[in-house]
Amino acid sequence: MDIYINVMSKTNQRNITAVLLNDSGLQYVRKNVIEPYRSIAEQDGFDVNYFNRNGETALILAIKLEHISFLKFLVDTYASQLEFDTQVNKKFPTPLAYAMKKKNQKAIQLLMGVTNLKTKPTKKDTYLTLAILYKQDIVIDYMIDKKILLNEGNSEGSVPLLIAIRKGYLDVAIKLLKVKGEAKAVTNIPNRIGDSPFLEAINCGYFNLTIDGSDNELPPINAELLKLFCESKTLDINYRHSGSGLSALFSALFQKNFRLVHHLLDTFRLKINVDILYENYSMLGHIISKINNISDDHYSIATKLIEYGTDINIYKGTQIDDPYIESAIKRKDVRIFSSMLQTGEIDP
Repeated sequence: MDIYINVMSKTNQRNITAVLLNDSGLQYVRKNVIEPYRSIAEQDGFDVNYFNRNGETALILAIKLEHISFLKFLVDTYASQLEFDTQVNKKFPTPLAYAMKKKNQKAIQLLMGVTNLKTKPTKKDTYLTLAILYKQDIVIDYMIDKKILLNEGNSEGSVPLLIAIRKGYLDVAIKLLKVKGEAKAVTNIPNRIGDSPFLEAINCGYFNLTIDGSDNELPPINAELLKLFCESKTLDINYRHSGSGLSALFSALFQKNFRLVHHLLDTFRLKINVDILYENYSMLGHIISKINNISDDHYSIATKLIEYGTDINIYKGTQIDDPYIESAIKRKDVRIFSSMLQTGEIDP
């Protein structure tokens, strides 16, 4: 070290000394040798947040190499100097985020106590969205329990509930939906392309009543998820995907999940808009005008739509002269036509 210092100008002596000291320090981290590291760290010019050409700091290296004793030494000794909440180098996220990525449980437990979980570990994610992506339950449970950033989305606008649904982590989604109070998870926040948690759950088939091979009931975890969604005061049952234009009812209908359609109609009878349109057709208009062979399931839904308030006298076809009643007559559908007559709203 002295040879290099002697040939440098006085201005650069501190710089080259700092580099040599810190490079030597990182070597001690690699070797998992604490006492020599402690000695060199006490010298002037040492920076505990120094990173090598790979972007690795002492913290990152200790996590990467699973040197937990060294990681604990760093946290205990240099807590006030270490950068836990910022990315020291753009090649790596924060130490806790890196530990989650590496699935290093001991490192996660150690770093959670010194990390501000309200900060962002990367430009893209919050700690909760990242924890759900990596399925790190210890971080997920802690943040849900403390109600930290439950409705804060990632750079795509996807909130934790949507990410949990999309990843298939129904247990996490249920935990989020069970949160009470002002910080509860909001069920109706879409991401930038219009995906919302409830629509995503329907489209993923989680409420398909034949999912377990039985026509009778959903698996318990799926049933609980559906129940919590339907009980949520933040759920907008009439929300339409900003891209596809599909509502929850239409999504269920197109999946031929007829029992879910009935369940939604019955559960939200006073809130649901049965005249909501998709491609210029309401649901009744779609059943009458777009489906070639109306099944008994389609007919039972059409009957319920009429019963629950569909305005059968308004025009819902692609042509202005094609109202429901004329569509029913054209296709000679006696059952639907009879249901319309029974409402008393049309003149035979």
